[in-house]
Amino acid sequence: MADVPLHQHWNDIYVKRWLVVLTATSSAAAAYIFSSLVTPVYEAKTTFFLAANASPISYVGPSPDAPPVPLLPMPEEKAAALDVGILRGREVRTRLADEFDLSVAEIARRVDVTVSGEFMIDVFVRNHDPDLAARIANEVPVVYSEFHEGSMRARATELAAALSK
Repeated sequence: MADVPLHQHWNDIYVKRWLVVLTATSSAAAAYIFSSLVTPVYEAKTTFFLAANASPISYVGPSPDAPPVPLLPMPEEKAAALDVGILRGREVRTRLADEFDLSVAEIARRVDVTVSGEFMIDVFVRNHDPDLAARIANEVPVVYSEFHEGSMRARATELAAALSK
C-alpha cells in the first residue's frame, strides 16, 4: 500500500465538505430534538448512619448482679447489609407508598438502597418531580426507624411473655 501524503486526505475532505457539514448539522438537530422531548428525571440521595458504637443499654435495678444481656440487637459488622434487606422489604415500601400516595411497584422501581460503607446506607430516589424525590429520600430513614423500633418492641414483648411463663 502506497503512502498517501496528509494533504491528500485534507483534499478529500474538502471535496466532500458539504456531506461532512450536512452530517454534523443533522446530528446536532436530532440530538437537540431528542433532548427537548425527553422528560428530565431527578435523583435525590439520602445517606444515613447505623451507629457501630451504640452505647449499650444500661439497666437500673436493685440487684447487685451484673445486668442481663440486652434484648435489643446491637450493631455488628454486617448489620448494614441486613438493613438493606429491610429497606427493600415489602413493609417499608408499603409505608412509603401509603405516605406518598404511590403504588408499591412505583416505589420499588424508583428507590434504590445500597451500602456505601460499613454502616452507611445510601438511598437513591429517582422521579420527574425533584421535590417528591427529595421528600421520599428524606422519609426513608424515618420509616426505617419506626419499623425497626416497632419490630424490636414486638420482639421484646414476645421474649418477656415467654420468660414470664
